[in-house]
Amino acid sequence: MNQQLSTRWADLAAMLLSIVIAIGYTILTSKGARGTLRPLAFFFLIFGPLAVGIHMVAHQCFVNYIAVQKMLAGNFGYDFRFYALNLMGITLAVLGFNMLRSCMQYFKGDPSARRRWFSACGWVVLVAAPTIPFTFIGSLPVQAVALNLIASFFVRNRKKTVPVLKMHPLQKNTLRKAVPAHVAP
Repeated sequence: MNQQLSTRWADLAAMLLSIVIAIGYTILTSKGARGTLRPLAFFFLIFGPLAVGIHMVAHQCFVNYIAVQKMLAGNFGYDFRFYALNLMGITLAVLGFNMLRSCMQYFKGDPSARRRWFSACGWVVLVAAPTIPFTFIGSLPVQAVALNLIASFFVRNRKKTVPVLKMHPLQKNTLRKAVPAHVAP
């Protein structure tokens, strides 16, 4: 099997795995959220970081598979290209899963995770954007970050609520019941 064909199969497998995991996690989370999350927006929220992380893990597996094939054939050479492919794959995989983890922590109620989430998004863009002029594939992590950030605006249902005043327990006893005006005390 040639390298181009096996690359397509690896990309297809990574995409299907990303979609299946995102659908599964969306179903599990939306059942427990009881109407506070929009499932479609939540799917796209987690699909972006999952796609980055899973594709980079698949990238690592494929790069190292090719390296082992070259080693067995006797024509492997450790050069800067091999080093850069490994470094880029590991860096983007870690950043993608970090983005997913901090995003999930933020939507589970941890306000301090927002800074880590945006930091991971920024690092993914900073690492992947310079590769766009060389290869179109470099734009995919940037597009995944954009998808993640756009979906974040639509995840929560915004229900109109009436503000409730919290009273001290002693204040509750001092309130009088409303007496109609036509009834004399």
